[in-house]
Amino acid sequence: MTIAVFAAFLLQPQFFAAPRPVPNEVLSVQSWLAELPIPQNAPVLVAFDYEPSRAAEIETAATPMLDMLILFRHPAFTFVATNETGSMLAERLIAQPTFAEHFKNGGFTYSNLGYLPGGQMGIRAFARGLPGFAAIILITDDAEAARAWIEQTQAIRSAVPVPFIVVSSAQSAPMIEPYYDSGQVTGIVPGLYGGALFEQYNAGRPGTARSYWPPFSPGMLLAALLMLGGGLWNLALGLRDRAAAKGGK
Repeated sequence: MTIAVFAAFLLQPQFFAAPRPVPNEVLSVQSWLAELPIPQNAPVLVAFDYEPSRAAEIETAATPMLDMLILFRHPAFTFVATNETGSMLAERLIAQPTFAEHFKNGGFTYSNLGYLPGGQMGIRAFARGLPGFAAIILITDDAEAARAWIEQTQAIRSAVPVPFIVVSSAQSAPMIEPYYDSGQVTGIVPGLYGGALFEQYNAGRPGTARSYWPPFSPGMLLAALLMLGGGLWNLALGLRDRAAAKGGK
């Protein structure tokens, strides 16, 4: 499997088609970006709550969507983190070449407020300032973190409607979807799949998801075949043992 994944990453075969079906939660984010009822240079809150081990997947999902937002509205980002490494991961994300172009062209500004302590109570206290933001974007790999942000800010967002976008890992997205179905979340960008969809919608920028897709596809296919083969092999061994047991009688 390792050889197959590395070979696909180096050779970048194009016969693995990019994802096409667009889930409703992703389509809602695309529609919001297309309409963008927020003014130029509007303040946008971006909350970071994911582990460094998930950075590659999360950044691949978040970058094309944030890139589009910058191109369309040049927002003034405010970063806040609800875990200890979040503020550093925010700086890592914004240091990518995609955003360096916007810095050079004066496309946007940002401020990093650092770590927000206190868990749910900290989020609840911080939520009092949310009406000043034109949108909230939560970047997370933890469904519990998403639940805390959604539920602790719900009362404020109900009084003054503020779009709430969640960029999540593929693992957490299914547990966040009920909040989208109930209307508490504007939309969800789920992992590599969501990032690949947004790159297609964003004229192929920055291209990270497209470079990951060729090794991801055969890797998943090979993993499924190995599980199927292992199951069939286990079944064959079980049948052989049963036959041997009957013959012994």
